[in-house]
Amino acid sequence: MADKPYDRALTRRQALRDMAALGGWLTASSLATAGQQSLSVPAAAAAAAGDQLIVAVSATPVSLDPEFGASLESWELPIFMYEFLTSYRFQKGSEGVGIPQFAAPLEPRLAEKWETSGNGKKITFFLRKGVKSEYGHEFTAEDVKWSWTRAFTLNTAGTWMMKSSSVPNAEAIRVVQPYILEVNLSGPNALLPIVQATPLNNPVIYDSTEAKRHASQSDPWAKDWLGKNSATFGPYKVTNFTPGQQVVFEVNPNYYREKPKIRQVIWREVPSSATRLQLLLAGSAHIVKELDSRERQQVQGRPGVQVISIRGNEGIIFGLNNKVKPLDNVKVRKAIAYASPVDEIIKTVYFGNPNVRLLKGFTPEDYPAAINYWPYYPTNLEKAKALLKEAGQGPFSFKLAQNASRPEHEQVAIQIQTQLKKLDIDAQIEKLTPAKYQEQYFSRKAEAVLVQDAAWVADPGYSLGLFFGTGSNSVANWVNYDNKEANVLLEQTLNTADAAKRRELGQKAHRIIVDDAPWGFYIGTGFYLTARDNIAGLNWRPNNLINYAELSFKA
Repeated sequence: MADKPYDRALTRRQALRDMAALGGWLTASSLATAGQQSLSVPAAAAAAAGDQLIVAVSATPVSLDPEFGASLESWELPIFMYEFLTSYRFQKGSEGVGIPQFAAPLEPRLAEKWETSGNGKKITFFLRKGVKSEYGHEFTAEDVKWSWTRAFTLNTAGTWMMKSSSVPNAEAIRVVQPYILEVNLSGPNALLPIVQATPLNNPVIYDSTEAKRHASQSDPWAKDWLGKNSATFGPYKVTNFTPGQQVVFEVNPNYYREKPKIRQVIWREVPSSATRLQLLLAGSAHIVKELDSRERQQVQGRPGVQVISIRGNEGIIFGLNNKVKPLDNVKVRKAIAYASPVDEIIKTVYFGNPNVRLLKGFTPEDYPAAINYWPYYPTNLEKAKALLKEAGQGPFSFKLAQNASRPEHEQVAIQIQTQLKKLDIDAQIEKLTPAKYQEQYFSRKAEAVLVQDAAWVADPGYSLGLFFGTGSNSVANWVNYDNKEANVLLEQTLNTADAAKRRELGQKAHRIIVDDAPWGFYIGTGFYLTARDNIAGLNWRPNNLINYAELSFKA
């Protein structure tokens, strides 16, 4: 779909507003030449010499405390600013990107080792000695206990993964010795070390000694101070935080592992994606975030830039509300799945990108519960018509909610609408503001919805239970799916410590769920990092966030 002339004019005006807000960071001349084939590279080349990485982000965090973040950048803070107990091991894959080895043993980080009791209900972490924070305070089990207790007490985002791991409350966390931490679980559950390797919605581990110095009677957990400062055992600390403008990170001189090769990382706020793209092309930023398919395509083949791409785990989901008539009829849902124009969507919306593919099931191919099973492909309108006839279903309509901030989703919605008209089904597209859209699908009110999402933890119980379970951990079951047999299997999966048994149970549940067609499709859309071509060292994680401590400039 070509841009309209007035759309391009609006984009140019937004670019000029962004440029003015940057206070001279990007000159008018560099913006004017950004789209040309022959580029001067002012800021990026100069920054590389000083080991300074400039990242253009859509918005800086409101708070530096990851426990209270609600934006992409807030979520990314703990990935490179804080340290966790474990990590995945990585193996270089396509384009030199490190790929996590889900079947390999986890790599020890702040925990040197861990042991699970015979009944699977207690995990003991043996912590690394000699680790110091940016303030020089030594890391102990008290730091973990304080940080995790803080999350439970303040009911932060971090409690989500703790509760998913069967850690019921702060009382379950016990300091045995200065370097030994014991966690008592409400049931057998192998998730806790795994979710530590996927830092997102996990409690951050703070330097509690420093944080306590900034607590008060009215703020006993130093929420105000941690919202403006770092207190880290990780690779980077914050040296400047100007909300709405920039955040400056510098290497933590006391970091216990090999120091990052890039001395300083600067996030600069640039709301317009068009302007972020121009900054990259002009050489005024090394990395730009949140570009869509069309913008990434504009970058392809330009000198000095690269689009690093892998399959990843994120995708677009066509969800059907299983409690809304006639979508509550499995035959109607199957008919819609058979009719969905998957190939046309991949071809026209995502330009045939090889990393964009139909997922044969509801998890990525390398997740433990993957089954490579999707009987609704290729598209078959005759089969769809037959199923509607079997269901006794005549013409009907439903509302398809779509996030207005995602232009690709509007294109996908139009493809769905056009195709379903052939079945006398009227998919009425609702283009909603982000706030209204989230209210519709998080409250499970949307009759049908397009969602960009991924299960961040590569575990069968977590990834399937998140979207299709009915327990407290199933917050993303926004299609109201409920199958008693699948529920039993998912509960057994979560409460089984043995990895092989978890995989077996998860795959059984997965096949049942696919046969119920709660989603019309799940198209993997890939992971992309748009950057200058001198950036290397990326490791991809299931949370789709970047650890800048692993990046480097090519020689």
